[in-house]
Amino acid sequence: MLKKCGLVVALVGTVFFGTFLQETKAYASKGTDCKMIIDAKEHLGTNGKFAKATGSCKGFLRGVYVPDSKQYTVLGSINTTVKNGQKFQLSFPEIDGYVTFTVYTKSKTIKKTDKVKTSSVKVLNRKGNNDKITVSKVRKNDVVKVYSRNKNLLYSVKSKGSKVIFSNKKLNKNGGTIFVSVKRGNFKESSITKVVYNAEK
Repeated sequence: MLKKCGLVVALVGTVFFGTFLQETKAYASKGTDCKMIIDAKEHLGTNGKFAKATGSCKGFLRGVYVPDSKQYTVLGSINTTVKNGQKFQLSFPEIDGYVTFTVYTKSKTIKKTDKVKTSSVKVLNRKGNNDKITVSKVRKNDVVKVYSRNKNLLYSVKSKGSKVIFSNKKLNKNGGTIFVSVKRGNFKESSITKVVYNAEK
């Protein structure tokens, strides 16, 4: 009788242990590929603002942007600087095999200054070195630039108000083309505006 009981316990134990192994293996094989998006504008590490990983990497990795070095960094199971689209093969204790971890970076988008309208630029081409270029509808501290038809910089000035005047200049006596741009604060320089001017009067 004791032998039979022992046999039954052994069989039950075998079945249970076998089932446990199967369940553990099934659980461990549920690894999913993961990703992380590090935003240079948001994930600066201050006030706990870090990028978080998804999928099987969740809780194991975090990302941060370091402004001083202008680098994106992943911290946690791996500690390294990264580039946009970089991939890693990682393994975690509860995962069977490896998962692919992809890092994406999002840089700060710097907007361009609004383009100067052609109607805001007036060119007076006179005899001698007395030509004048007036650019209106700008703001104080805007940097206004004038380029030649070959896109070489001719003049540049910081605005003191809503208008800038380039006086006593020498343009082509037969008329021609200039290009004008404006840069405001931390915005990028605007696209250039083509302005055609007449021959000397």
